[in-house]
Amino acid sequence: MKTSKVLVAVIGLALFCAGCSDKSSVKPGSTRESSAPSESAAPPASRYQSFDQVPGPVLTFDPVTDDTGLKLKVKAMKAEWLPEFNAVPAPAGHHFLVVYVAATPEAKDRGFAGLRLRELNVRYVDPSLPGGSSKSCPFEVGAPVAENKYCYRPSKQLDTESVPLTSDWEHKARWIERRAGMPFAAGEAYASVGMYAVPDSVTGLDTFELCGTGGKPALVGAEPPGPCVKLEVPPRT
Repeated sequence: MKTSKVLVAVIGLALFCAGCSDKSSVKPGSTRESSAPSESAAPPASRYQSFDQVPGPVLTFDPVTDDTGLKLKVKAMKAEWLPEFNAVPAPAGHHFLVVYVAATPEAKDRGFAGLRLRELNVRYVDPSLPGGSSKSCPFEVGAPVAENKYCYRPSKQLDTESVPLTSDWEHKARWIERRAGMPFAAGEAYASVGMYAVPDSVTGLDTFELCGTGGKPALVGAEPPGPCVKLEVPPRT
């Protein structure tokens, strides 16, 4: 009799432990039924989804390229003053004026096989220079020299890469130099950036313009070829 009671107790304990093991295999808050996987978070997107969405004037110019007869349309999207950009510190007594641009081929049916944006400069008036002429501006490779009141500054990284306009260009950690150029497909829009070293003494922020004039640094004359458009520059901090 005692033996049978012991046997019953052992069997009951075994069944109870089996139930414990079964329950412990289920994590808190979960069920035995398979649940649908959660959707992965979408990557951050640009504030603009097309070139036409970008506000501001259009700079249309002839870039230096083997694709003759093609023009490029550019708009400035964002400008900011920084002491360092892309792991490069600004020269002493200067800040970088970092300008993000949107670009697209003007032609609807033709693009560029390889394009570099080194032709984009900024220009400004510096009344402190002798004679108030660009001839008095410090010489910098890639900057046109003109007999007018403007200083022209090229980007410190002349051949910066371009990325799709729809990508998160505002938070891109590193912009790579592409000296061989990058393709610009017809009907597509791209984002790139220029880093222009401007002396801290320059205060006429309403004189800044974005120009399609670089790439021909030997130019000397009343006005280098290539148009310019107004560039909205934030106050210095």
